[in-house]
Amino acid sequence: MLSRLNWRYGWRINELAARLGRRLIRWSQRDCNSLLHARDEWALSFPGDCEMQRQMGEHVLDMVAMFSAEGHSGGSASYALHYINAALRFEPFSPLTGADHEWNDLGGGRWQNRRCSRVFKDPDGRAYDIEGKVFEDATGRYTSQDSRVYVTFPYVPHTEIVAV
Repeated sequence: MLSRLNWRYGWRINELAARLGRRLIRWSQRDCNSLLHARDEWALSFPGDCEMQRQMGEHVLDMVAMFSAEGHSGGSASYALHYINAALRFEPFSPLTGADHEWNDLGGGRWQNRRCSRVFKDPDGRAYDIEGKVFEDATGRYTSQDSRVYVTFPYVPHTEIVAV
């Protein structure tokens, strides 16, 4: 019972601290060009009273404010954004090696790469990327069994867009 209470109150304390931290960062960056730009662009792109869009806008502005607080500009901003984008997409920062420690056993001789969840290995040891090819038509983009592309290591995940 005590651990359940500690978890519940701990979660609430963490949430309050995070909310306070976000507000302080947003306040500290209130005159920052990137935050002013993001605020204006969000308002222009998503006018109206949609609560979901309002909440998403607040989250985006919080992240812009935090990024601004780190003092990035010019080259460092592009460098940081590259890795932030990869981290948020659960993509690897460097080429996959195919080493044994990179794989999770799915059973039945199938394996999934820990560093890039779209890369698998068959019982015969051949590795493949299930998003190696993404097909695009008038309705949008999709994958199929034909999306599978066999890979060799070192491998940098890559998607080829195929117009159909």
